[in-house]
Amino acid sequence: AMDAAETGEEDEQHLLRMITPMAKWRTAENAVYSVRECMELMGGNGYIEDFVMPKLLRDINVLPIWEGSGNIIVLDMLRATKKSRGLDIIFEMIQEAADQSPDYGGLMVEKLTETKTIWKDISALNNRDQIEATSKPLFKQLIRLFQMSLLVEEKQLEDTKRFEIALDYLAGTFESALSPHYPLEVDQIETLIGWEY
Repeated sequence: AMDAAETGEEDEQHLLRMITPMAKWRTAENAVYSVRECMELMGGNGYIEDFVMPKLLRDINVLPIWEGSGNIIVLDMLRATKKSRGLDIIFEMIQEAADQSPDYGGLMVEKLTETKTIWKDISALNNRDQIEATSKPLFKQLIRLFQMSLLVEEKQLEDTKRFEIALDYLAGTFESALSPHYPLEVDQIETLIGWEY
């Protein structure tokens, strides 16, 4: 998409505007998770300063901070939906991949329909807090669907077991149902804090 966007292909520019924050968010989250898992696998040696893992964990946490926390990325993705057709292009790509996949197509269509429905519902809202609160799980689901679509596409070119394993994993990561999220009210937050200020 990046090469095509640089040559002036408009659809690719719109796609790139949307997938750039998606890639930043997903890779930053996965990097932190992966290093933490490595520390756990090493047990005590993963924790003490005689080994490299504590340094890696400190360093890798810069990635989501530097690239933008999940909440900031969600705001960027919301802006991208208003300034480009990237979201519609991604919806089309996911649908095309689902149509090509007898094994995963049903799940992909179900989750894509759910994503589109929630997106349509929150797009009609005037409550910015609810839009933002719902967008985070919605965009996480969109990212997983887009990853599945790319894997389905690659599987068509090279049918190896690794794509099937990755698709099985992603298929198991979906929430049972995506639904609107409501942020906590100020009085609820004050109650949770438990002290006077």
